[in-house]
This record gives sequence, C-alpha cells and structure tokens, in this order.
Amino acid sequence: MPDAKSLKPLLLEYQALFGEGTLQSLATDRGYYAHENEMFLQAAGVKEIGLQRPERYLKCSRTSLSLEAQERLYNRRSGIEALISHVKQGGQMRKSRMKTDKTTLSAGYAAILGFNLRQYLHRLQEKAENKAKNPITCFT
Repeated sequence: MPDAKSLKPLLLEYQALFGEGTLQSLATDRGYYAHENEMFLQAAGVKEIGLQRPERYLKCSRTSLSLEAQERLYNRRSGIEALISHVKQGGQMRKSRMKTDKTTLSAGYAAILGFNLRQYLHRLQEKAENKAKNPITCFT
C-alpha cells in the first residue's frame, strides 16, 4: 500500500487499540503527505500534526503549528530513521519473503526483539565498563 493511502487505516487501527483522542502528535516523512490525510488528522483531534510537505506544497501550509513546532516534529521523525535502519539491517527486516501475514508478523516481532536485546546487552556492557573504571570503595 502506498504510504499516503496507509495513514488513515493506520490511525484507525491505532484508535481501535488505544482509544480515540489518545494520539496527541504525529510526524511523518513526505511520502505520507496528502491534503486528505491532513484534514483527517485534524478531524481525529491530533493536536500536533507534522506531515512534511513536498516542495510544491510548502507555501500552502494548513497547519496552525509554529515553524519551531513543525521543525521539532520533523527532527523527531528524522531521529527515528536511524533506529529503523538498525532494525532493518540487524533484524533482517528487508523485503518480506514470508508466505503468510502471520509469519511476516512473527518475523517483525523477532526483529524488534533482537534489536531490543542488542540495545540491552550494549547498556549492560557500558554499565560494566563504567563500574570497572570507577570502583566503589567501601570502608569497613
């Protein structure tokens, strides 16, 4: 499904899982921009909408957010790109070669679990290294 067309079903699923009105802000890249998506998000009660517009739509901004708030949302989305890249590379989340949706879903969960375990092990290793550098001295 193209990105712009997938935003509405994605938001409807989110609302079904977590309830209407729980999503306060949303930031996407340019692929998700469509006027209909912007209107749908406003109607859904999303307060901060960070739909990045392609160059041809930059002058016709329909958002009430300040430029600083828009930039903060865009930067938040950009910061997530590195995590997506790590999950794709380390978790083998490239194009799915699974036969069914259930196996594709399980492969996604496995990739995220692997990513989280790598992050956890990295933090444990950092903690152990910091402890070795700064031993706590006890006076008895």
